[in-house]
Amino acid sequence: MSKESDKKRTGKQSKLFEDEDIGEEDINFESDILEDVANPDLSHDLYYGMKRLMIDNLPRGKKNEQGRRFIYDEVNLFLNSGKHIDAKGRRGSDGRMAYINPQLHPAFATVIDWLRHGAIPFQLYEAFRRKNEDLGYYDKREKPVDAEYEEGAFNQQLKALLSVPPPRKDKEDEK
Repeated sequence: MSKESDKKRTGKQSKLFEDEDIGEEDINFESDILEDVANPDLSHDLYYGMKRLMIDNLPRGKKNEQGRRFIYDEVNLFLNSGKHIDAKGRRGSDGRMAYINPQLHPAFATVIDWLRHGAIPFQLYEAFRRKNEDLGYYDKREKPVDAEYEEGAFNQQLKALLSVPPPRKDKEDEK
């Protein structure tokens, strides 16, 4: 009986319906699809490593809080693919879930480059702002949604960041 079945085997799957044509499957499998497969360990290391570097090297203290917030907003805008904060103060997206190659790697590299070139806070803000503008995350009509936001105050805070040196490693700054 098994010899008979071996003789009848043609190597093709029989059709369910005689008139049905299965056709050719066109599967285009490219290797770059696999580049952004989730890697929680790498994402965690990149995100929290970048945050730690910024916390350690941005100016501390209450008087610099607004300037740090501007920088963190630009970084988060980049990590969240241009998702702005709404009127209720929610972004609706989480930077910790950013893609590794298009967002986390470039963001981490930007922070490292900023550290190599002196860790001047305004330069970090400027680098992420430029990236966000190049990616079209800013519309000319948009302004940051902030109850305390005023154009003059914003510019004043950024100019103040130009004169703030990076924190010294040997002494603790006043809080």
